[in-house]
Amino acid sequence: MKNLILFLGVVTAFSSAWAADLTGTWKAEFDTQIGVQKYTYTLKQDGKIVTGKASADIAGEKREVELKEGKIANDTVSFVEMLSFQGNEIKITYTGKIAENEIKFTREVGEFAKEELVAKREASTSAPARTADLPTLKDTYKDHFKIGVAINRTMALNAAVRADNVNRTREQVEKDIALAKSQFNQIAPENDLKWQLVHPREGADGYDFAPADAYVKFGEDNKMLIIGHTLVWHSQTPNWVFAGTIPAPEAPAPAAGTAPAAGKSGRGFGYNGPRASREELLQRMRDHIHTVVGRYKGKVKVWDVVNEAIADNGTEILRNTLWLQIIGPDFIAKAFEYAHEADPDAILRYNDYGLENPAKRQKCIALIKSLLEQHVPVTAIGSQTHVNVASPDFAGEDLTLTELATLGLPIHITELDVNVARAGQTNTGADVASNAATTQGGLIDEANQRLATQYANLFRAFLKHRDSVKVITFWGVNDGVSWRAAGRPLLFDANDEPKPAFDAVIAEAKKTVAAK
Repeated sequence: MKNLILFLGVVTAFSSAWAADLTGTWKAEFDTQIGVQKYTYTLKQDGKIVTGKASADIAGEKREVELKEGKIANDTVSFVEMLSFQGNEIKITYTGKIAENEIKFTREVGEFAKEELVAKREASTSAPARTADLPTLKDTYKDHFKIGVAINRTMALNAAVRADNVNRTREQVEKDIALAKSQFNQIAPENDLKWQLVHPREGADGYDFAPADAYVKFGEDNKMLIIGHTLVWHSQTPNWVFAGTIPAPEAPAPAAGTAPAAGKSGRGFGYNGPRASREELLQRMRDHIHTVVGRYKGKVKVWDVVNEAIADNGTEILRNTLWLQIIGPDFIAKAFEYAHEADPDAILRYNDYGLENPAKRQKCIALIKSLLEQHVPVTAIGSQTHVNVASPDFAGEDLTLTELATLGLPIHITELDVNVARAGQTNTGADVASNAATTQGGLIDEANQRLATQYANLFRAFLKHRDSVKVITFWGVNDGVSWRAAGRPLLFDANDEPKPAFDAVIAEAKKTVAAK
Protein backbone atom coordinates (compact mmCIF):
# COMPACT_ATOMS: atom_id res chain seq x y z
CA MET A 1 0.00 0.00 0.00
CA LYS A 2 2.94 2.28 0.69
CA ASN A 3 4.08 1.99 -2.96
CA LEU A 4 0.58 2.79 -4.17
CA ILE A 5 0.48 5.88 -1.96
CA LEU A 6 3.89 6.99 -3.22
CA PHE A 7 2.86 6.57 -6.84
CA LEU A 8 -0.47 8.30 -6.37
CA GLY A 9 1.32 11.17 -4.68
CA VAL A 10 3.39 11.81 -7.79
CA VAL A 11 0.38 11.57 -10.09
CA THR A 12 -1.59 13.93 -7.89
CA ALA A 13 1.21 16.45 -7.83
CA PHE A 14 1.36 16.41 -11.59
CA SER A 15 -2.37 16.78 -11.98
CA SER A 16 -2.20 19.82 -9.77
CA ALA A 17 -0.18 21.64 -12.36
CA TRP A 18 -3.11 22.58 -14.58
CA ALA A 19 -3.94 26.27 -14.91
CA ALA A 20 -5.22 28.75 -17.44
CA ASP A 21 -1.71 29.07 -18.85
CA LEU A 22 0.41 26.21 -17.62
CA THR A 23 3.68 26.70 -19.46
CA GLY A 24 6.45 26.98 -16.90
CA THR A 25 7.66 25.44 -13.65
CA TRP A 26 5.20 24.43 -10.94
CA LYS A 27 5.40 23.11 -7.39
CA ALA A 28 2.86 21.20 -5.32
CA GLU A 29 2.67 19.46 -1.97
CA PHE A 30 0.53 16.45 -1.12
CA ASP A 31 0.00 15.03 2.32
CA THR A 32 0.11 11.24 2.18
CA GLN A 33 0.19 8.62 4.91
CA ILE A 34 3.99 8.78 4.87
CA GLY A 35 4.17 12.59 5.18
CA VAL A 36 4.28 15.68 3.00
CA GLN A 37 5.72 15.06 -0.43
CA LYS A 38 7.17 17.82 -2.64
CA TYR A 39 7.12 17.88 -6.43
CA THR A 40 8.66 20.02 -9.17
CA TYR A 41 7.63 19.79 -12.79
CA THR A 42 7.90 21.65 -16.09
CA LEU A 43 4.80 21.98 -18.24
CA LYS A 44 4.03 23.19 -21.72
CA GLN A 45 0.58 24.17 -22.90
CA ASP A 46 -0.60 23.98 -26.51
CA GLY A 47 -4.14 25.30 -26.68
CA LYS A 48 -6.16 23.22 -24.28
CA ILE A 49 -3.64 20.38 -24.21
CA VAL A 50 -0.86 20.23 -21.63
CA THR A 51 2.21 18.01 -21.72
CA GLY A 52 5.07 17.62 -19.30
CA LYS A 53 6.62 15.50 -16.58
CA ALA A 54 6.57 15.77 -12.81
CA SER A 55 9.68 14.88 -10.84
CA ALA A 56 9.31 13.85 -7.20
CA ASP A 57 11.60 12.69 -4.45
CA ILE A 58 9.46 10.49 -2.23
CA ALA A 59 11.18 8.71 0.60
CA GLY A 60 14.35 8.57 -1.47
CA GLU A 61 12.61 7.27 -4.57
CA LYS A 62 12.54 9.45 -7.68
CA ARG A 63 9.60 9.08 -10.03
CA GLU A 64 8.16 10.72 -13.12
CA VAL A 65 4.54 10.68 -14.23
CA GLU A 66 3.14 11.75 -17.59
CA LEU A 67 -0.24 13.44 -17.88
CA LYS A 68 -2.61 11.97 -20.48
CA GLU A 69 -5.96 12.99 -21.94
CA GLY A 70 -6.02 16.29 -20.11
CA LYS A 71 -8.82 18.75 -20.85
CA ILE A 72 -9.53 22.38 -19.99
CA ALA A 73 -13.11 23.65 -20.20
CA ASN A 74 -13.58 27.24 -19.08
CA ASP A 75 -12.10 27.36 -15.56
CA THR A 76 -12.16 23.58 -14.99
CA VAL A 77 -9.39 21.05 -15.52
CA SER A 78 -10.05 17.33 -15.64
CA PHE A 79 -8.36 14.10 -16.67
CA VAL A 80 -8.25 10.42 -15.90
CA GLU A 81 -5.20 8.35 -14.96
CA MET A 82 -5.36 4.56 -15.05
CA LEU A 83 -2.94 3.04 -12.56
CA SER A 84 -1.78 -0.56 -12.73
CA PHE A 85 -0.93 -1.75 -9.24
CA GLN A 86 -0.37 -5.37 -8.26
CA GLY A 87 -2.48 -6.63 -11.16
CA ASN A 88 -5.36 -4.20 -10.58
CA GLU A 89 -6.51 -1.27 -12.74
CA ILE A 90 -7.40 1.74 -10.59
CA LYS A 91 -9.16 4.71 -12.13
CA ILE A 92 -7.95 8.07 -10.80
CA THR A 93 -10.14 11.04 -11.68
CA TYR A 94 -8.94 14.62 -11.25
CA THR A 95 -11.12 17.72 -11.39
CA GLY A 96 -9.72 21.15 -10.63
CA LYS A 97 -10.90 24.75 -10.53
CA ILE A 98 -8.46 27.25 -12.01
CA ALA A 99 -7.98 30.51 -10.12
CA GLU A 100 -5.14 32.83 -11.16
CA ASN A 101 -1.89 30.94 -10.50
CA GLU A 102 -3.29 28.06 -8.51
CA ILE A 103 -5.68 25.17 -8.97
CA LYS A 104 -7.88 23.61 -6.34
CA PHE A 105 -8.10 19.92 -7.14
CA THR A 106 -10.38 17.11 -6.08
CA ARG A 107 -8.77 13.70 -6.61
CA GLU A 108 -10.84 10.55 -6.57
CA VAL A 109 -8.97 7.24 -6.51
CA GLY A 110 -11.59 4.72 -7.53
CA GLU A 111 -13.69 3.96 -4.44
CA PHE A 112 -10.70 4.19 -2.08
CA ALA A 113 -10.13 7.87 -1.44
CA LYS A 114 -11.19 11.44 -2.16
CA GLU A 115 -8.61 14.16 -1.54
CA GLU A 116 -8.43 17.96 -1.83
CA LEU A 117 -5.18 19.72 -2.79
CA VAL A 118 -3.80 22.99 -4.22
CA ALA A 119 -1.09 23.48 -6.84
CA LYS A 120 0.76 26.78 -7.27
CA ARG A 121 2.89 28.21 -10.06
CA GLU A 122 6.54 28.84 -9.23
CA ALA A 123 7.67 32.42 -9.79
CA SER A 124 9.86 32.81 -12.86
CA THR A 125 13.58 33.08 -12.28
CA SER A 126 13.98 35.08 -15.48
CA ALA A 127 14.12 38.86 -15.61
CA PRO A 128 11.10 40.43 -13.90
CA ALA A 129 8.13 41.41 -16.06
CA ARG A 130 8.35 44.98 -17.32
CA THR A 131 4.80 45.46 -18.56
CA ALA A 132 3.39 47.19 -15.48
CA ASP A 133 5.87 50.10 -15.39
CA LEU A 134 6.40 50.63 -19.11
CA PRO A 135 6.11 53.96 -20.86
CA THR A 136 3.14 53.82 -23.21
CA LEU A 137 3.22 54.15 -26.96
CA LYS A 138 0.05 56.22 -27.01
CA ASP A 139 1.41 58.79 -24.56
CA THR A 140 4.90 58.86 -26.03
CA TYR A 141 3.49 59.64 -29.48
CA LYS A 142 0.45 61.70 -28.46
CA ASP A 143 1.85 64.86 -30.09
CA HIS A 144 2.54 63.07 -33.37
CA PHE A 145 -0.07 60.46 -34.35
CA LYS A 146 -2.51 57.87 -33.09
CA ILE A 147 -0.91 54.54 -32.17
CA GLY A 148 -3.27 51.63 -32.69
CA VAL A 149 -3.55 47.86 -32.75
CA ALA A 150 -5.61 45.25 -34.57
CA ILE A 151 -7.61 43.22 -32.08
CA ASN A 152 -9.09 39.78 -32.59
CA ARG A 153 -12.44 38.34 -31.56
CA THR A 154 -11.08 36.85 -28.35
CA MET A 155 -10.17 40.33 -27.14
CA ALA A 156 -13.40 41.98 -28.25
CA LEU A 157 -15.47 39.30 -26.50
CA ASN A 158 -13.04 38.86 -23.57
CA ALA A 159 -13.36 35.11 -23.97
CA ALA A 160 -11.03 32.20 -24.70
CA VAL A 161 -12.74 31.37 -27.99
CA ARG A 162 -11.08 29.89 -31.07
CA ALA A 163 -11.08 32.72 -33.57
CA ASP A 164 -8.83 34.53 -36.02
CA ASN A 165 -5.24 33.26 -35.74
CA VAL A 166 -5.30 32.60 -32.03
CA ASN A 167 -6.00 29.98 -29.44
CA ARG A 168 -5.48 31.88 -26.20
CA THR A 169 -6.53 30.92 -22.71
CA ARG A 170 -8.74 33.24 -20.70
CA GLU A 171 -5.76 34.40 -18.65
CA GLN A 172 -3.79 35.21 -21.79
CA VAL A 173 -6.76 37.04 -23.33
CA GLU A 174 -7.08 39.22 -20.25
CA LYS A 175 -3.39 40.09 -20.43
CA ASP A 176 -3.75 40.91 -24.13
CA ILE A 177 -6.68 43.20 -23.36
CA ALA A 178 -4.82 44.95 -20.55
CA LEU A 179 -1.87 45.56 -22.86
CA ALA A 180 -4.09 46.95 -25.63
CA LYS A 181 -5.80 49.31 -23.20
CA SER A 182 -2.56 50.56 -21.69
CA GLN A 183 -0.48 51.02 -24.86
CA PHE A 184 -2.87 52.00 -27.67
CA ASN A 185 -5.51 54.65 -28.39
CA GLN A 186 -6.90 53.26 -31.65
CA ILE A 187 -8.14 49.83 -32.77
CA ALA A 188 -8.84 47.96 -36.01
CA PRO A 189 -10.66 44.62 -36.32
CA GLU A 190 -8.47 41.84 -37.64
CA ASN A 191 -11.37 39.97 -39.27
CA ASP A 192 -14.84 40.61 -37.90
CA LEU A 193 -15.86 43.44 -40.26
CA LYS A 194 -14.73 41.61 -43.39
CA TRP A 195 -17.65 40.61 -45.63
CA GLN A 196 -17.26 36.87 -45.05
CA LEU A 197 -17.53 37.33 -41.29
CA VAL A 198 -20.13 40.07 -40.95
CA HIS A 199 -22.36 39.18 -43.93
CA PRO A 200 -21.90 35.47 -44.63
CA ARG A 201 -25.38 34.83 -46.05
CA GLU A 202 -27.36 36.61 -48.73
CA GLY A 203 -30.06 39.10 -47.85
CA ALA A 204 -30.96 41.47 -45.06
CA ASP A 205 -31.14 38.61 -42.56
CA GLY A 206 -27.72 37.24 -43.56
CA TYR A 207 -25.66 39.46 -41.25
CA ASP A 208 -23.83 38.37 -38.10
CA PHE A 209 -23.17 41.56 -36.19
CA ALA A 210 -22.49 40.18 -32.70
CA PRO A 211 -18.66 40.03 -32.93
CA ALA A 212 -18.48 43.38 -34.75
CA ASP A 213 -20.78 44.96 -32.17
CA ALA A 214 -18.47 43.69 -29.42
CA TYR A 215 -15.48 45.15 -31.25
CA VAL A 216 -17.09 48.59 -31.54
CA LYS A 217 -18.18 48.52 -27.90
CA PHE A 218 -14.60 47.69 -26.87
CA GLY A 219 -13.42 50.83 -28.63
CA GLU A 220 -16.18 52.99 -27.19
CA ASP A 221 -15.67 51.72 -23.65
CA ASN A 222 -11.96 52.48 -23.85
CA LYS A 223 -12.31 55.81 -25.68
CA MET A 224 -10.32 54.63 -28.69
CA LEU A 225 -10.44 55.74 -32.31
CA ILE A 226 -12.35 52.93 -34.05
CA ILE A 227 -11.46 51.81 -37.57
CA GLY A 228 -13.53 49.59 -39.87
CA HIS A 229 -11.73 47.00 -42.01
CA THR A 230 -12.78 46.29 -44.79
CA LEU A 231 -15.77 46.87 -47.10
CA VAL A 232 -14.72 45.73 -50.60
CA TRP A 233 -11.95 43.18 -51.12
CA HIS A 234 -11.31 40.32 -53.53
CA SER A 235 -10.54 37.99 -50.60
CA GLN A 236 -12.75 36.80 -47.73
CA THR A 237 -15.89 37.61 -49.69
CA PRO A 238 -18.53 34.85 -49.80
CA ASN A 239 -19.40 33.27 -53.15
CA TRP A 240 -23.03 34.37 -53.04
CA VAL A 241 -21.91 37.98 -53.54
CA PHE A 242 -20.76 37.21 -57.10
CA ALA A 243 -23.30 34.50 -57.98
CA GLY A 244 -26.00 34.99 -60.59
CA THR A 245 -27.35 33.57 -63.83
CA ILE A 246 -24.82 34.81 -66.38
CA PRO A 247 -22.48 32.01 -67.50
CA ALA A 248 -18.88 32.58 -66.51
CA PRO A 249 -16.56 33.21 -69.46
CA GLU A 250 -14.48 30.33 -70.64
CA ALA A 251 -11.01 30.20 -69.18
CA PRO A 252 -8.29 30.60 -71.82
CA ALA A 253 -6.66 27.32 -72.79
CA PRO A 254 -3.20 26.78 -71.33
CA ALA A 255 -0.27 27.16 -73.68
CA ALA A 256 1.03 24.01 -75.29
CA GLY A 257 2.99 21.89 -72.87
CA THR A 258 1.68 23.76 -69.79
CA ALA A 259 -1.10 23.17 -67.30
CA PRO A 260 -2.99 25.35 -64.80
CA ALA A 261 -1.28 25.70 -61.45
CA ALA A 262 -2.20 22.97 -59.00
CA GLY A 263 -5.17 23.82 -56.84
CA LYS A 264 -6.20 26.85 -58.94
CA SER A 265 -8.88 27.35 -61.55
CA GLY A 266 -7.99 28.71 -64.93
CA ARG A 267 -9.22 32.17 -63.89
CA GLY A 268 -7.56 32.10 -60.47
CA PHE A 269 -10.73 32.84 -58.46
CA GLY A 270 -12.45 30.93 -55.72
CA TYR A 271 -15.88 31.30 -57.36
CA ASN A 272 -16.22 30.02 -60.91
CA GLY A 273 -20.00 29.61 -61.28
CA PRO A 274 -22.63 31.69 -63.06
CA ARG A 275 -22.19 35.37 -62.30
CA ALA A 276 -24.27 38.30 -61.20
CA SER A 277 -24.82 41.17 -63.60
CA ARG A 278 -23.11 44.54 -63.10
CA GLU A 279 -26.35 45.98 -61.75
CA GLU A 280 -26.89 43.08 -59.33
CA LEU A 281 -23.36 43.27 -57.94
CA LEU A 282 -23.52 47.04 -57.55
CA GLN A 283 -26.80 46.70 -55.66
CA ARG A 284 -25.30 44.07 -53.35
CA MET A 285 -22.28 46.28 -52.75
CA ARG A 286 -24.46 49.30 -51.99
CA ASP A 287 -26.77 47.36 -49.66
CA HIS A 288 -23.81 45.88 -47.80
CA ILE A 289 -21.96 49.17 -47.39
CA HIS A 290 -25.07 51.12 -46.41
CA THR A 291 -26.01 48.48 -43.84
CA VAL A 292 -22.58 48.02 -42.26
CA VAL A 293 -21.37 51.61 -42.35
CA GLY A 294 -24.83 52.87 -41.43
CA ARG A 295 -25.01 50.62 -38.37
CA TYR A 296 -21.81 52.15 -36.97
CA LYS A 297 -22.28 55.71 -38.25
CA GLY A 298 -20.59 58.15 -35.89
CA LYS A 299 -18.87 55.32 -34.01
CA VAL A 300 -16.47 53.92 -36.59
CA LYS A 301 -14.58 57.02 -37.68
CA VAL A 302 -12.37 55.50 -40.40
CA TRP A 303 -13.17 52.85 -43.02
CA ASP A 304 -10.97 50.82 -45.35
CA VAL A 305 -13.40 51.12 -48.24
CA VAL A 306 -11.45 49.25 -50.91
CA ASN A 307 -8.62 46.90 -50.05
CA GLU A 308 -5.76 45.65 -52.27
CA ALA A 309 -7.21 46.48 -55.68
CA ILE A 310 -3.84 47.21 -57.32
CA ALA A 311 -2.03 44.56 -59.37
CA ASP A 312 1.31 43.42 -57.95
CA ASN A 313 2.97 42.86 -61.32
CA GLY A 314 2.70 43.83 -64.97
CA THR A 315 1.54 47.13 -66.44
CA GLU A 316 -2.14 46.94 -65.53
CA ILE A 317 -3.02 49.15 -62.57
CA LEU A 318 -5.90 47.07 -61.20
CA ARG A 319 -5.83 43.51 -59.94
CA ASN A 320 -7.93 41.19 -62.13
CA THR A 321 -10.71 40.36 -59.67
CA LEU A 322 -14.38 39.48 -59.97
CA TRP A 323 -15.22 43.03 -58.83
CA LEU A 324 -13.31 44.36 -61.83
CA GLN A 325 -14.58 41.74 -64.29
CA ILE A 326 -18.26 42.10 -63.41
CA ILE A 327 -18.59 45.81 -62.59
CA GLY A 328 -15.60 47.36 -64.35
CA PRO A 329 -12.91 49.73 -63.07
CA ASP A 330 -15.47 52.11 -61.55
CA PHE A 331 -16.22 49.57 -58.77
CA ILE A 332 -13.74 51.50 -56.64
CA ALA A 333 -15.44 54.85 -57.18
CA LYS A 334 -18.84 53.30 -56.51
CA ALA A 335 -17.66 51.79 -53.22
CA PHE A 336 -16.41 55.17 -51.98
CA GLU A 337 -19.61 56.85 -53.17
CA TYR A 338 -21.75 54.39 -51.22
CA ALA A 339 -19.62 54.68 -48.08
CA HIS A 340 -19.83 58.47 -48.18
CA GLU A 341 -23.61 58.26 -48.56
CA ALA A 342 -23.79 56.03 -45.48
CA ASP A 343 -21.58 58.25 -43.28
CA PRO A 344 -20.56 61.63 -44.77
CA ASP A 345 -18.27 62.37 -41.80
CA ALA A 346 -16.21 59.17 -41.90
CA ILE A 347 -12.62 59.14 -43.15
CA LEU A 348 -12.56 56.84 -46.18
CA ARG A 349 -9.30 55.04 -47.01
CA TYR A 350 -7.90 53.20 -49.96
CA ASN A 351 -5.69 50.48 -48.38
CA ASP A 352 -2.93 48.37 -49.97
CA TYR A 353 0.31 46.52 -49.29
CA GLY A 354 3.69 46.60 -51.00
CA LEU A 355 3.73 50.36 -51.55
CA GLU A 356 7.43 50.22 -50.65
CA ASN A 357 7.84 48.78 -54.17
CA PRO A 358 8.36 51.76 -56.52
CA ALA A 359 6.33 50.30 -59.41
CA LYS A 360 3.34 49.42 -57.26
CA ARG A 361 3.55 52.76 -55.46
CA GLN A 362 3.35 54.62 -58.77
CA LYS A 363 0.28 52.59 -59.70
CA CYS A 364 -1.31 53.59 -56.39
CA ILE A 365 -0.52 57.25 -56.93
CA ALA A 366 -1.94 57.13 -60.46
CA LEU A 367 -5.12 55.42 -59.22
CA ILE A 368 -5.75 57.89 -56.41
CA LYS A 369 -5.03 60.91 -58.61
CA SER A 370 -7.58 59.61 -61.10
CA LEU A 371 -10.18 59.08 -58.39
CA LEU A 372 -9.60 62.54 -56.91
CA GLU A 373 -9.93 64.12 -60.36
CA GLN A 374 -13.36 62.44 -60.57
CA HIS A 375 -14.22 63.89 -57.14
CA VAL A 376 -14.41 60.43 -55.59
CA PRO A 377 -14.39 60.89 -51.77
CA VAL A 378 -11.08 59.18 -50.99
CA THR A 379 -9.88 60.99 -47.87
CA ALA A 380 -6.86 58.96 -46.70
CA ILE A 381 -4.24 56.54 -48.01
CA GLY A 382 -3.61 53.30 -46.12
CA SER A 383 -0.14 51.81 -46.47
CA GLN A 384 -0.23 48.40 -44.81
CA THR A 385 3.56 48.23 -44.25
CA HIS A 386 3.95 44.48 -43.87
CA VAL A 387 7.74 44.60 -44.16
CA ASN A 388 10.82 42.69 -43.03
CA VAL A 389 14.11 43.44 -41.29
CA ALA A 390 15.99 43.59 -44.61
CA SER A 391 13.82 46.18 -46.34
CA PRO A 392 12.92 48.91 -46.64
CA ASP A 393 15.76 50.81 -45.01
CA PHE A 394 15.19 54.33 -43.68
CA ALA A 395 15.82 55.89 -47.08
CA GLY A 396 13.37 53.52 -48.74
CA GLU A 397 10.56 54.25 -46.28
CA ASP A 398 11.35 57.96 -46.42
CA LEU A 399 10.97 57.91 -50.21
CA THR A 400 7.72 55.91 -49.97
CA LEU A 401 6.16 58.46 -47.64
CA THR A 402 7.53 61.41 -49.61
CA GLU A 403 5.90 60.21 -52.82
CA LEU A 404 2.60 59.22 -51.19
CA ALA A 405 2.44 62.65 -49.55
CA THR A 406 2.29 64.30 -53.00
CA LEU A 407 -1.34 63.18 -53.13
CA GLY A 408 -2.14 65.70 -50.39
CA LEU A 409 -4.04 63.13 -48.31
CA PRO A 410 -3.37 61.92 -44.77
CA ILE A 411 -1.26 58.74 -44.70
CA HIS A 412 -2.22 55.92 -42.36
CA ILE A 413 0.16 53.04 -41.62
CA THR A 414 -2.55 50.43 -41.36
CA GLU A 415 -1.13 46.93 -40.70
CA LEU A 416 2.41 47.36 -39.43
CA ASP A 417 4.58 44.34 -38.69
CA VAL A 418 8.19 43.36 -39.43
CA ASN A 419 8.86 39.75 -40.41
CA VAL A 420 12.01 38.21 -38.87
CA ALA A 421 11.69 34.77 -40.51
CA ARG A 422 14.45 33.83 -42.92
CA ALA A 423 12.03 33.05 -45.77
CA GLY A 424 10.34 36.44 -45.56
CA GLN A 425 13.28 38.75 -46.17
CA THR A 426 12.50 39.46 -49.83
CA ASN A 427 8.76 39.94 -49.39
CA THR A 428 6.63 42.95 -48.40
CA GLY A 429 3.35 41.42 -49.53
CA ALA A 430 0.27 40.56 -47.53
CA ASP A 431 -1.14 37.64 -49.46
CA VAL A 432 -2.79 35.29 -46.97
CA ALA A 433 -2.18 32.21 -49.12
CA SER A 434 1.58 32.79 -49.24
CA ASN A 435 1.93 33.73 -45.59
CA ALA A 436 3.03 30.26 -44.44
CA ALA A 437 5.91 30.24 -46.92
CA THR A 438 7.15 33.67 -45.84
CA THR A 439 7.37 32.73 -42.16
CA GLN A 440 9.40 29.55 -42.55
CA GLY A 441 13.09 28.72 -42.14
CA GLY A 442 13.49 29.84 -38.55
CA LEU A 443 14.51 33.31 -37.43
CA ILE A 444 17.42 35.24 -38.84
CA ASP A 445 20.56 35.68 -36.75
CA GLU A 446 20.37 38.33 -34.00
CA ALA A 447 16.65 38.56 -34.66
CA ASN A 448 15.68 40.82 -31.76
CA GLN A 449 18.43 43.33 -32.42
CA ARG A 450 17.71 43.50 -36.13
CA LEU A 451 13.99 43.85 -35.43
CA ALA A 452 14.74 46.77 -33.09
CA THR A 453 16.94 48.42 -35.71
CA GLN A 454 14.27 48.13 -38.38
CA TYR A 455 11.51 49.49 -36.15
CA ALA A 456 13.80 52.42 -35.29
CA ASN A 457 14.29 53.08 -39.03
CA LEU A 458 10.55 52.96 -39.69
CA PHE A 459 9.56 55.24 -36.83
CA ARG A 460 12.31 57.70 -37.70
CA ALA A 461 10.70 57.93 -41.15
CA PHE A 462 7.18 58.17 -39.70
CA LEU A 463 8.29 61.00 -37.41
CA LYS A 464 10.00 62.84 -40.26
CA HIS A 465 6.66 62.76 -42.10
CA ARG A 466 4.46 63.42 -39.08
CA ASP A 467 2.70 66.24 -40.92
CA SER A 468 1.31 63.58 -43.29
CA VAL A 469 1.29 60.40 -41.16
CA LYS A 470 -1.71 60.52 -38.82
CA VAL A 471 -2.32 56.92 -37.71
CA ILE A 472 -0.05 53.93 -37.11
CA THR A 473 -1.69 50.55 -36.48
CA PHE A 474 0.25 47.45 -35.45
CA TRP A 475 -1.27 44.28 -36.91
CA GLY A 476 -1.71 42.42 -33.63
CA VAL A 477 -1.03 43.08 -29.98
CA ASN A 478 1.78 40.52 -29.67
CA ASP A 479 3.68 37.78 -31.49
CA GLY A 480 1.39 35.09 -30.10
CA VAL A 481 -1.69 36.41 -31.93
CA SER A 482 0.04 37.66 -35.08
CA TRP A 483 -0.96 36.25 -38.47
CA ARG A 484 2.81 35.93 -38.89
CA ALA A 485 3.50 34.47 -35.47
CA ALA A 486 6.43 32.37 -36.73
CA GLY A 487 8.07 35.59 -37.94
CA ARG A 488 7.95 37.23 -34.48
CA PRO A 489 7.00 40.55 -36.10
CA LEU A 490 5.68 42.76 -33.27
CA LEU A 491 6.91 44.81 -30.29
CA PHE A 492 5.63 42.39 -27.63
CA ASP A 493 6.30 38.68 -27.30
CA ALA A 494 3.59 36.03 -26.86
CA ASN A 495 3.59 36.67 -23.10
CA ASP A 496 2.92 40.39 -23.65
CA GLU A 497 6.42 41.31 -22.56
CA PRO A 498 8.21 44.12 -24.45
CA LYS A 499 11.03 43.24 -26.82
CA PRO A 500 14.04 45.44 -27.63
CA ALA A 501 12.04 46.76 -30.59
CA PHE A 502 9.61 48.40 -28.14
CA ASP A 503 12.47 50.31 -26.51
CA ALA A 504 13.72 51.33 -29.95
CA VAL A 505 10.33 52.79 -30.89
CA ILE A 506 10.09 54.71 -27.62
CA ALA A 507 13.63 56.00 -28.09
CA GLU A 508 12.88 57.44 -31.54
CA ALA A 509 10.16 59.66 -30.11
CA LYS A 510 12.51 60.90 -27.39
CA LYS A 511 15.14 61.75 -30.00
CA THR A 512 12.58 63.87 -31.86
CA VAL A 513 11.68 65.77 -28.69
CA ALA A 514 15.34 66.31 -27.86
CA ALA A 515 16.04 67.65 -31.36
CA LYS A 516 13.43 70.42 -31.10
